[in-house]
Amino acid sequence: MRGVVWGRISAVVPLLAVASVAAGGASSLPAKRSTIRFTVLEAKASATFTFYREDGNLGDSDTGRVAVQIMRSGRGKGKLTRTGGGVRMPIKQRVAERVRVKRHSDSGDQVTTCEQKVTVPARGGLRFQRHGSEVTVRWAFPQAELRFCPGPKLALGLTEPMIRKYPVSRFRKARATVRLEGSSAVEREHLSGAYRWRAKVKLARVS
Repeated sequence: MRGVVWGRISAVVPLLAVASVAAGGASSLPAKRSTIRFTVLEAKASATFTFYREDGNLGDSDTGRVAVQIMRSGRGKGKLTRTGGGVRMPIKQRVAERVRVKRHSDSGDQVTTCEQKVTVPARGGLRFQRHGSEVTVRWAFPQAELRFCPGPKLALGLTEPMIRKYPVSRFRKARATVRLEGSSAVEREHLSGAYRWRAKVKLARVS
């Protein structure tokens, strides 16, 4: 009887050992990190605002265009957490403004042109909002708005659509390219215009 009993015990022990090894191996597997970190490999962006504004009673009008070209000028980095995040970087923005101003007076129409071109250092990037397995990417670069010449201010409705949605899986890759592109129009009393934008940001995952 003892031989039979001890035979059964010796058969069970190796099974327990195998089970413990399997459990230990499973616990040592790395879990997916909740925070993904990046460096910025490349970033280019542009935005353009064109408009025509008039005052029908006075005969005054403004016709203009402002464009901004954006390039990365230094090291950029960012992260994506459980709720959001973004990427930021130093940039160089080239701003070009041109506005034709017509004013009516008793002596006749007076037409002047305001034109300005500057290169300005700044910071910009993208903002992330995460909802489950989806990430909303939002423009966080400078906007194409008038700084020197007269004209209308950017309406919030023109810049609200500057987003795009991506799956979280895209950001888990070693390399990820994020693009934003689109346009929106404004039609208000005495004012018509359009806003166009484009951005391309290449990211490298570091953790």
